[in-house]
This record gives sequence, structure tokens and C-alpha cells, in this order.
Amino acid sequence: MPIKTHASFYVYRKDNRLNMMLRHGFGIMPEDPRPGIQYEEYEPDKYNCIFVEDESLLPILDELKEMKCYWHSIDRQEKGLAYHGVSLIPPESFEIFKCSVSGKDNLQELQDLILEAECEKRYIIHFGV
Repeated sequence: MPIKTHASFYVYRKDNRLNMMLRHGFGIMPEDPRPGIQYEEYEPDKYNCIFVEDESLLPILDELKEMKCYWHSIDRQEKGLAYHGVSLIPPESFEIFKCSVSGKDNLQELQDLILEAECEKRYIIHFGV
């Protein structure tokens, strides 16, 4: 039986050896982040997160380096995803995000989530590995 952890999970291979797979969680925030609040808790269920394997996200990380984000709090504006932390992605960053994931079959679910958040004008929360 797999054992779930923060942003990774373990699976057993056919030879019964344990394999760890890193993954990122993405969800739509029901309310805009508030100043002074730290979003550091790992709460994928609260945001109905989808998960993307790290190896699928790695090829587009360079493209996302200029994407406006907030790390852990709306009070800390940065660029790019907080790879090992929590990113708050504002709606004005969705265009670059959509372009980066567009046409990549293994990122279709993420593309759908971005479109949904864009329609709702909601932030996306990202839980890094």
C-alpha cells in the first residue's frame, strides 16, 4: 500500500523496492489571499488539488522564472514558483502560465485548472516538493 507524505508519495515497484515520486500540488483558492496571513500548511484537500509529477514540471520551470508569484504570503512578491514551498499565483500571471503548459499532454489537467481559475478570477495555490 502506498504511503503519502507532504508533496511526494511512495509506490512499490514490481520487485517490492520502494520508489519515491516527487509531485507538486495545484489548487484554486476559494478566496483571495489576505495580507499578513502565512500560507505554509500543506492542505491539498482544502484546495481540491491536482498533482503533477516533478519530472513533468521540470521542463517548464525556466519559462516560469519571470512569472509573478507570492511565496508563502501575499506580502512576499517573487518571480517563479517556490519549488520547495508554497506559491500563490495571481490571475495576472495566468497568461504566462497557460503558455508554458499549453500543448503538453502530461500537463493537460494543470492547463484545465488554470483555465478554471482564470474564469473564476481566483488565485492558484502551489505546494512544491
